[in-house]
Amino acid sequence: MSTQRQCPLVRRLLIATRGPERPTVALEVALRLARTLRLQLHVLRVLPGRVGLSVLDASGAESFGAPGWADSVRKETSAWVSGVISTGLPEDQVQVRTGRFEDMVAAEATALAPDIIVVSDAGRADGAALQIVRVTDTPVLVARSLNACREIVVAATNLKRPEYPVVRRACAVAEQLGSSLIAVHNVHPRETISASGIVWPVSAPVVIDSADAAARRLDRLRGQFDAPVQTVLSQESDASDAILRAADLSNAQLIVVGARRRSWLHRLLRRGVAHQLIERSQRCVLVCPVGDEARRAGPPAEV
Repeated sequence: MSTQRQCPLVRRLLIATRGPERPTVALEVALRLARTLRLQLHVLRVLPGRVGLSVLDASGAESFGAPGWADSVRKETSAWVSGVISTGLPEDQVQVRTGRFEDMVAAEATALAPDIIVVSDAGRADGAALQIVRVTDTPVLVARSLNACREIVVAATNLKRPEYPVVRRACAVAEQLGSSLIAVHNVHPRETISASGIVWPVSAPVVIDSADAAARRLDRLRGQFDAPVQTVLSQESDASDAILRAADLSNAQLIVVGARRRSWLHRLLRRGVAHQLIERSQRCVLVCPVGDEARRAGPPAEV
């Protein structure tokens, strides 16, 4: 795929859909974000490889063997977009690709270098959003309806990195959306934290109360940001329970969580907090790459 569409002066948001899916809620969320963050909106529709010889009609039914399938699907996709966005989008901002969803989104992200990628919650359990985050090092928003939510952003933090990358990005998003921010940290009941911040089993020597240590680190976290940050310290056996409870109590519109690159064996044996939040939450979830390899771990203004 050509990368000539890149332009350092234009910041972009990419919404990716797959198959006959027409996720109007996700498109509405993407449009709102694009307008608020002043990003150029791009739409990518990914079809299974076997649809390379077919056309999707208005009802989503496949007509195999039709010539010009790509143009037909692009026109149908543009018509759907125009139904949500009255002005529609220029032709070069609506693309159709065939192949594996994650691979095609990664290829389009390479060409566009978007600030954020938006996907719908269809197939939330298949791990596509996390795979896209890991491959592209770009934040991915799993979109759900914002209608019944307050202007509150909940950020999940494990306090392990002194620069607080997830909270920092969440703070930038909250500021740009005009929302308040709640940072949630969970301490497992069976863990304690040493004065150096290393997690040990309860039976380990020279430890201090984990809740007290975490509370002091949360106090330091608040001092890192100009904008007010409300902090919540919880003690649950499952961190995702604590984050979801905080989001429910505050009726937040968005949960921000980090995701690291993991080995295939680690992902097979244990689902991380980000995966559980995507699968269980009824709210929008923004998954941010965390780690030295994160392409966009720079200043908050780059959100």
